[in-house]
Amino acid sequence: MGGLLYNAFVSVRGKKMIRISGIVTILFILVKRIFPGWRVITRYVSYDKNGVMTSDLDILLSLLPAVLIITALDVVNIWNSRCIESDEKNKIRTYLAALPLGKNAYVASKYVFIGITYFVLLSLSYVWYITAGAFSIDAYAIQMIDISMSLLMPVFSFALLISAEELFLFLVLGKKKAMMIKVGVCLLLGIAFVGWLLFGNLYIIEEGFYVDKLVDWMKTHTFEVVLIQILSPVISLLIYFGSYKLCCWFYNRKERDYD
Repeated sequence: MGGLLYNAFVSVRGKKMIRISGIVTILFILVKRIFPGWRVITRYVSYDKNGVMTSDLDILLSLLPAVLIITALDVVNIWNSRCIESDEKNKIRTYLAALPLGKNAYVASKYVFIGITYFVLLSLSYVWYITAGAFSIDAYAIQMIDISMSLLMPVFSFALLISAEELFLFLVLGKKKAMMIKVGVCLLLGIAFVGWLLFGNLYIIEEGFYVDKLVDWMKTHTFEVVLIQILSPVISLLIYFGSYKLCCWFYNRKERDYD
């Protein structure tokens, strides 16, 4: 299993990504340390009618972890297919099939690798947000950080569900058929969204979305928020494991052409 995990790690250029993640994390910590929320920079600071300082720079830097997380999740989504596609191009799967490995070892290695990746990224996300919160003083910035941290687990749980579906498709059907299904689903969602814009109730868009509304909803639905935070990882992990077991069943019964 260790060799298979290392093979997946190499196929996605894991060492390069570790270096990039480390550099980004160190730079973010240094920037927040050099420009904390309580540092007055006249160009980015204003005061409300009560004399409370508002720092635009503090708010801007508090949004940076969200940008980093979205970018990282997009990269991991690409890895779902890349770690399998690389084996097909290099005909590694043919070689692995001849080795005395467990019949589910190859499939398990892909699921475990992606799972570990999400765990590491989730840990980094908490480091980014804790750093942002520790050096922030702007009330709006702190509010956004608190909301984002409470949404981290549901967001990563949803990303894990997407990986469960994509790993299953790419391992069982291969890249071409999996991409056709993926593109087809995206097109259907796009058509449904356009249909909603044309014929649906646009009250939500007309009313607008504000962070204050989300904060108010979370304050009045504390039990629901906690329940989502607890159940989302449990449900996603169960579905992820179910996807792995189902993938093993199909993978071991389907003949493949590695040419």
